[in-house]
Amino acid sequence: MRRNATCTLPRWTLPATALLPLRHTTPCLAPSMSLPTKTQSFTGKEPCTTWKTSPATVAIVRVLGPLRYWDHAGIWDASWGNHSYARVRELYSGKVVSNVTTTKGFGFISAFPDYEHDTLWLFGTPADRCLGNGAPTSVQGWSTKDLVNWKTSLVFDYGQKTHNVQVTKVGPMPGMNTFVPHSPLLPPHKYAMFLECFTWAINNNDDGDLTKGWVLINSTAPHAPCGGPSMRYSPADGYYYILTGGHTVSLLRTEDFQTWQESTPSPFISPAATHAQVANLSNFPVAAKHKGSPPNKYVGIPEPDPIVTFNPSWRDNWQAWLENSNDADICCMHGDVKESWVLWGGSTQGGHPAPPLDGTDAGVNVVATANMPLTDLLAKYFP
Repeated sequence: MRRNATCTLPRWTLPATALLPLRHTTPCLAPSMSLPTKTQSFTGKEPCTTWKTSPATVAIVRVLGPLRYWDHAGIWDASWGNHSYARVRELYSGKVVSNVTTTKGFGFISAFPDYEHDTLWLFGTPADRCLGNGAPTSVQGWSTKDLVNWKTSLVFDYGQKTHNVQVTKVGPMPGMNTFVPHSPLLPPHKYAMFLECFTWAINNNDDGDLTKGWVLINSTAPHAPCGGPSMRYSPADGYYYILTGGHTVSLLRTEDFQTWQESTPSPFISPAATHAQVANLSNFPVAAKHKGSPPNKYVGIPEPDPIVTFNPSWRDNWQAWLENSNDADICCMHGDVKESWVLWGGSTQGGHPAPPLDGTDAGVNVVATANMPLTDLLAKYFP
């Protein structure tokens, strides 16, 4: 995370790390609410998956592609093979809690925890990432109260091409004493959906049923790159904060989706050497030791990779592959959480790394934390 010394911005600390394999997906996990570790990143080749993630309390949702990485369900059940899908991992151990069967063939899935109704929602589009990005025009939803039993349905027939989508609560949050209502210029609503690129829908259902009731609103696109968007409404100040971008990550905010403010500094995130590391968190060092970087062959074809030694050339030559910062997300809008997390991807975006490295592509998922609530973190970038 870049830091402007002239502004009152959080200090991001970075532990010593190691890279995971370039030909297998990473155990994409966000820090829990109590972990003090500050920043992590880890690599994994993702030929047909999205990095887009959003943490829900102590779980992280992951969209996965073909058999060319560790732990793909297709290794055990051929019906999952060569399909993207979502799964949930337990934070501390990295164990898979749920492979969400009904997400097979979907992509660009993000998570939204509705604390008021004790429900975890997933939202995504009908784009099987193993077959390309496709041209999806609708939004699918999944919901659960126990991470075991899932319901799914079409929630919004948008009618235009969209890929990444995300939903945010608009209203009071648990444990927060301050609540600023949304702008009176907007229709009444309790939820908002961000659709790529720069379209928004709202929902005013009291009962938390997000399978229906979505309505598009009039809006103006900000002057920012569109890609991998995410959004949070802050009850502390009444602003909607968005993260967007593909080469760098921009942070912007609005009260009415007509006028926009850009963060200071901007861009919010740019590639840096510290992103090419892996923190001592969620069993990452053990995974790195087992999988190596880069691995010798794909898992399950026909045997799992042997234990290999981390190759520091990928860390030392980070500029040869860490060309983009993209698909960022933030956590967690809850009064009991006193730290903030920012998640993003750093990669070639599918391209070949430059010499002295070789290979088909390379990337990391990066997590940084700040010792302040998310409402405070966001506000500090708009002095």
